[in-house]
Amino acid sequence: MLKSLFPIALATALLLSSPVMAADALFSTAIEDLPLMEGMVEHADAVQFSTSAGRIAEVIVDAPYSKDAVLAFYKDTLPQLGWTALDLTEFKREGEVLKLTIETQGSSVAVRFVLAPHE
Repeated sequence: MLKSLFPIALATALLLSSPVMAADALFSTAIEDLPLMEGMVEHADAVQFSTSAGRIAEVIVDAPYSKDAVLAFYKDTLPQLGWTALDLTEFKREGEVLKLTIETQGSSVAVRFVLAPHE
């Protein structure tokens, strides 16, 4: 039980002390320890469930930002929450992998986050 509370406690501590994430930072409802940039709006059709192998979740958000701005935010923010970058759009932490897919839509983007157990 303590292990499952660690990411939430870490996220809370970082929110209070981090210059990167504002005190009013939002988190995903589907991936509760995934910070969202100000102005990001989650789609209502997010999917989340747990298996014996770990959490599985997918959420899409619309963001009034460029692809580069989104990548820079998560490159700076996710390591503060214990994630290790595998490349620009893939991060690993404690047996889980988080993948970002970003589609440009004019001056904004749609970002798909997929969380799955790491093999």
